[in-house]
Amino acid sequence: MRHLFFLIAVLCVVFLRSTAPSLGLEKVTTVVFLPMFFYFAFNSGFINRLFTQKLRYDKVPKYILILAVIIIIFKWTIEQDYLKMALEFLIIPMLISICFESLDRKELTILFRVVIIFYITECGLSIVEWILNRNFFVDSEYTDKWLKWGFFRSTALLGHPLANAQVVAFFMTFIAIYDFKKMKYIQIILFFLGYVSLFCFNARGATLVVTILIVPYFIWKLIKSTKKFMKLIIILGVLCMSLGLLYMVTQTSLGGRLMNKELMDSSAQTRLEVFKFYNYYKNNNDFLWGNPDNYEYMMGRLEAGGVENGVIAMLLDYGIIFTIPLLILLFRFQYLKLSVYSRSDKWLLLARADKWLLLAVFFIIGCMNPILARPIQWVLWVFAYYAFRPELLGVTVTPDIVNVKVGGNKMFSATVDGTYHPIQTVTWIVEGAAGSTIINEKSELTVATAETAKTNSTAELNVATNETAKTLTVRATSTADNTLSGTATVAVTHPPSNITTKLPKGTVGTPYNETLTAYSSVPDITWALGGDNDHLPDGLRLSAEGTIFGMPTTAGTFTFTVKATNVAGSNTQKLSIEIVTDILLNGTVETPYEEIPHADGAWTLVIK
Repeated sequence: MRHLFFLIAVLCVVFLRSTAPSLGLEKVTTVVFLPMFFYFAFNSGFINRLFTQKLRYDKVPKYILILAVIIIIFKWTIEQDYLKMALEFLIIPMLISICFESLDRKELTILFRVVIIFYITECGLSIVEWILNRNFFVDSEYTDKWLKWGFFRSTALLGHPLANAQVVAFFMTFIAIYDFKKMKYIQIILFFLGYVSLFCFNARGATLVVTILIVPYFIWKLIKSTKKFMKLIIILGVLCMSLGLLYMVTQTSLGGRLMNKELMDSSAQTRLEVFKFYNYYKNNNDFLWGNPDNYEYMMGRLEAGGVENGVIAMLLDYGIIFTIPLLILLFRFQYLKLSVYSRSDKWLLLARADKWLLLAVFFIIGCMNPILARPIQWVLWVFAYYAFRPELLGVTVTPDIVNVKVGGNKMFSATVDGTYHPIQTVTWIVEGAAGSTIINEKSELTVATAETAKTNSTAELNVATNETAKTLTVRATSTADNTLSGTATVAVTHPPSNITTKLPKGTVGTPYNETLTAYSSVPDITWALGGDNDHLPDGLRLSAEGTIFGMPTTAGTFTFTVKATNVAGSNTQKLSIEIVTDILLNGTVETPYEEIPHADGAWTLVIK
């Protein structure tokens, strides 16, 4: 039931956010995001995961949230209502990102499937609209303008061809990078479907960016990652589809403005003209702090259908004071998220291009139109990122079995294996401790190859001197998937204890053999006398194995200290041996004599 509710929440965000106005839903934000809010707010299991995991990339979203609050408060002081704008554009995408960091495997699977369905629906609808020459979901603000252009443009689910083009473009990039394992044909179909839809949207900028940056990379990646026979099939398949697409683009209206007009037409000129926006500001305050009325005003001054630059659109809304830190943080947000895509390869520079391709596609296309400043683009990017983030293969901790003495320390390394790249880091904990034993993360290092990569995170275990547990478990858990963890077993070694406290008597001239005992959590105790001033009775010796042996030669009581040592340390024990004799001393005539027999039996006294 919980996962069914998550499915409904994701469907509401992905499909209703842009189609709600066309469906007559007025309170879009409430309708779209309320199910997801309830899911996260009342899912106790999720809340527990959220607060117990270490979130590696949570700082930048928090900074963006703080900046959003500052913008809302400041705009309120100058009588500008930015609550809804900041809520949809900044607060909601960042909150979703923070929450999605703790999705379990089942939730990620649901998210992936919904995102794929959305992508297929988006591309399929654009093709159907182009075939039927009819828009199903369209932003009424632009309907009249499209009719004046004299050519058809699909609007699909997002209601605007440029918004659709950017979303499809970065979805195609994720698809090109994602590892579909043995389903390469599905990957090819999805990519080709998106490429066709770009022509249906008649978006020249997005089409050129994808053609120049993504298509060569995708073909290279397919060829490089498949076997020779499959390479031939893929090359032939891509070639056939490319020829078919080329025919449709050049010989039909599918090519739109890309083939039927010059590239530097009035639309392209408008994108250059927009850089003169600073000449048309009504006052300096609007330039510094922004104004919600700036966009419509600037459209009229430029005599354009829109402000065809996402960065400038943000400047108009938020002013240069807020736009600069906002752009830096938003770019930093994506950059850190996509850092998990960094790879190295000896063949081509493209092997390290995953992260930069995703950044380039999003921001270059976003700067060709005002869509970069629209909330839905950021929400869908967050959904796509977590949907296509490759799965982890496992977590391994080394060494896996080790002895550590009380008061000692040991370094451990956790290796996170992932497809094409590692995913974030691990959290370290020590289980079973009865004392104040702790473990601290020391460092993290990413080692990548062409197809797989590993994140090596090291941590130091410090076993407390008061630790009484015999066995500890060191556990490293992936922050991306808390169902994956690696463990190491630690046998806590203590210095020898319970050393022998009493030794039997010995007799002069009679062989003596007694083995000392002690408790040790590990084998191999070494025995020795405690110091230079410690001596055994004459004729006796102490072996390293703990045996006192020999032939006593002198009677008396002898006190000494023994030391038992193992890998964990040493302890000492004070002991005494009493040596007795079975022969009475000779006596002398008319001399006092006193001798106490120390052994049982018959005695002979000799008087001289």
